[in-house]
Amino acid sequence: MTTSQRNAASEVRHDLEPLMKRFPILGTPTSASWVSGTLRDDRVPGPSTYWIDAVVQLPPEKVAALVAQCGTENSGTQPAVDEKLKDLVPQGSWLTSPGLDKAPRLPEQSGTWNVSYFISQASSTIVLSAVGRTD
Repeated sequence: MTTSQRNAASEVRHDLEPLMKRFPILGTPTSASWVSGTLRDDRVPGPSTYWIDAVVQLPPEKVAALVAQCGTENSGTQPAVDEKLKDLVPQGSWLTSPGLDKAPRLPEQSGTWNVSYFISQASSTIVLSAVGRTD
């Protein structure tokens, strides 16, 4: 039986521009570590669906603004990310935000992304996991 699965992750990247382009709600991060890849299903040829996991450092005032703007709730769990990023995820309390997950995209962006964000106010960190297509 063949199922859709993540392929091997890219090497850990630290460039900010691809994240800022795809996820403008982040603003201008101070730093980031992220990996990406494609989902594959051996039964289906055609365009690829991509995934991205990222651990993003933001200025504390940006994190506070996102929490105030989008509303949050305690996630009760640590964010799940690719193995290459696990050691970069701070321990502690994490917030989720259905409002942030549905944040609007800029009209000039192409593609469709479904994103789950986790927020740590204590460390000014956002962890995101996204799946989508780029046009």
